[in-house]
Amino acid sequence: MMSSDLVMVLYVQSLKLHRCSIAQVMAQQGRKLLHSAGYKNDNEW
Repeated sequence: MMSSDLVMVLYVQSLKLHRCSIAQVMAQQGRKLLHSAGYKNDNEW
């Protein structure tokens, strides 16, 4: 019982971490798409 509960907790926590990293990657990709579409700030370069 105890070990399976621990596995579930670790699994859920890894899912949360994964979701956060996916959100960060999507934000970076969106920024790149905006830049390539011509919305870039010249100050950033």
